[in-house]
Amino acid sequence: MQWSQRQKRPKQPSYAAVDIFTCGDIIKPEVAAQFLIEKFRCKNPSVVEMKRGILSHSGERLPYKVNSPELTLVAGGRTV
Repeated sequence: MQWSQRQKRPKQPSYAAVDIFTCGDIIKPEVAAQFLIEKFRCKNPSVVEMKRGILSHSGERLPYKVNSPELTLVAGGRTV
């Protein structure tokens, strides 16, 4: 739809939602978040970190992949 000069264009909120996924502990997602905050000139940025994968409740460092002979990896219903 094109807007004529007589019509008022509806206000569009200036909003962006960005997901940053990383694996391991070498990459720093907060650096990427800060870069985007600066480039988008965010006025009210909100950053939420969600831990995923294999997590330790005691703070011990766990492997990123399960390496156990008893376990079989499955992808798309097929054994890999």
